[in-house]
Amino acid sequence: SAYTDSSGYTYLFSEEEYVRQSKESDYIDEGYPKTIALYWKNEPGNEQLPKPFQESIDAAFVGHDGKTYLFKNDQFVSSEDLTKAESILAKWGRTQNNLKTTGKVDSAYIHGSQIMIFCGDQIFSFKDCLENDEVMPSEGFPKLIKEHFNNLPAEFHQDIDAAFKDNNQVVYLFKDKKYITIDSSNSQITPHEIKEHWGKTLNPLTDGSVDAALVGLDGKTYLFSGNQYFRYSSDDYSEVDAGYPRTIASDWGGLEQVNAAFVLDGKTYLFDNSTSNSYIRYSTNDYKEQDQDYPRAVENNWWNLPALRKFDCLLILGFRGLVVLGLVVLHFFCGNLQLVTTATQTTTLIVCCSF
Repeated sequence: SAYTDSSGYTYLFSEEEYVRQSKESDYIDEGYPKTIALYWKNEPGNEQLPKPFQESIDAAFVGHDGKTYLFKNDQFVSSEDLTKAESILAKWGRTQNNLKTTGKVDSAYIHGSQIMIFCGDQIFSFKDCLENDEVMPSEGFPKLIKEHFNNLPAEFHQDIDAAFKDNNQVVYLFKDKKYITIDSSNSQITPHEIKEHWGKTLNPLTDGSVDAALVGLDGKTYLFSGNQYFRYSSDDYSEVDAGYPRTIASDWGGLEQVNAAFVLDGKTYLFDNSTSNSYIRYSTNDYKEQDQDYPRAVENNWWNLPALRKFDCLLILGFRGLVVLGLVVLHFFCGNLQLVTTATQTTTLIVCCSF
């Protein structure tokens, strides 16, 4: 080891001997090298040192704080008080560890066999199972986020809200209302608005097309468009229910689309005229399970109608002026044709499905 003390003397140690060089001298002082065990304690100021430090030292340096530090076994002394030996462990080797300090994780993602964890302005890497009691960060971690990723915008230097790595090995970092992508080249990184890319859902109503509509026996309103449907529980129709739109095929007995829907005699009917030309019936008001042996083909003599494969709209009327002998008049529309039939119904009912 070697160091320069506050008086300007430079000491170099090698095994059992040491040399001294005075300030502004190009040569070691006369009478050196000397044996550490015999002479080191006699150097200026060393008489104050604890006994182990008078016999030899393991390492030494002058710090940026202007103090001289000497190390011996598991202790050290400083020029601030050469008589006081302190534990090396109590002062040296401590690292900033946000996980230990805060006890929280901001976000994490998987990188090969490593688990990368963000906390404050630091990133950690763990290769061992996090559930192990003695789990330790990988060598070289924690490190500052800005040092781990090159060209990182300043706003992403700390407090990462969310992160993931996709199948193309691109890392996505989210912070407040923005996100960035980082590929293997760590090229120029530009933040983008989250709302410009994320959270978009397939919504056929953006084209203004409704194929069928229904007020169900459960009191909720259903709108069908393309291969999706929307549900409203409120009377003002200001917002669809949470979790909607949903795919028709997953909830309505396998129908791919719904082109007509109505409630009659306590039963609900839905028709798919676009793909399967079939219909389905529900006798319960929760719509969890269709009636047995449904769906059925529309052309299977449905209500003794002519053999039409499709109809565009169904209008059920049962109010004064259109009730004939207590029967409900049903109007089916197919292109430029209109079919009229009747069904037993004593209750006034209006259901209209337009497509």
